Amino acid sequence: LKDDRALFNSAQKLFALIISLGQAMVYVATGLYGQPQDLGAGVCLLLVLQLVAAASIVILLDELLTKGYGLGSGISLFIATNICESIVWKAFSPTTVNTGRGPEFEGAVIALFHLLFTWNDKSRALKEAFYRDRLPNIMNLLATAAIFAAVIYLQGFRIEIPVKSNRARGARGSYPVKLFYTSNMPIMLESALTSNVFLVSQMLFNRFPDNIFVKLLGAWEPLEGSSQLSAVSGLAYYISAPRSITSALTDPLHTVIYIAFIVTACAVFSKTWIEVSDRVPE
Repeated sequence: LKDDRALFNSAQKLFALIISLGQAMVYVATGLYGQPQDLGAGVCLLLVLQLVAAASIVILLDELLTKGYGLGSGISLFIATNICESIVWKAFSPTTVNTGRGPEFEGAVIALFHLLFTWNDKSRALKEAFYRDRLPNIMNLLATAAIFAAVIYLQGFRIEIPVKSNRARGARGSYPVKLFYTSNMPIMLESALTSNVFLVSQMLFNRFPDNIFVKLLGAWEPLEGSSQLSAVSGLAYYISAPRSITSALTDPLHTVIYIAFIVTACAVFSKTWIEVSDRVPE
């Protein structure tokens, strides 16, 4: 049994490395880091090796955490670290981006102070800092903070179910049941699903940009002042989040479809995960 468990763990790691290699090749081939013909074969190979090496380190760190050398789940910690890094970068990034109206700071907080100090019309500067498109803004940051607070509160919310022992008479207790007892697994699975849909859509659109069926799956254009691609039509557009509150209000159909997709997908993944992990209440 011990040998079988070791063989199973080794097979898991090997399969994870194979998936990492495949996804790294697809990422580079689809132009996520620039067009392959512009980068050259050598740079593309180095990018693939870098991604596979990073995936290998994550696999090893996850194994260390699984064996008790740390707190909590490895996957949850890596996701939380990545999200926190992204929030801090988008709030305080000193990088300048040329949006067609001149260089702007990428970080929302940095841009707020820069606009207030450089624009004569302070009300217009505040409006620009709070609602600017294509780049992180203050409203995005405030909405993220509000969601963080709501999730932390709801994650700690639990119902105490009274229980009574059949063996020891008079012995009573309570069994706590978390409101979100599937935790973050449904949203992780939904994110993995949409990421792979985007990946396949970008790869097909780069190869067959005029094919009508490929356009139905998703058409992509680079963001203004950036090489990052953004879905502009098709299925990929409607299952991607609106880029700002303004775009959410100006295209309500996109917003409604996106919210419905997220809720439905998370509900399906929650039910499936409960059944697969044998956590069914019965």
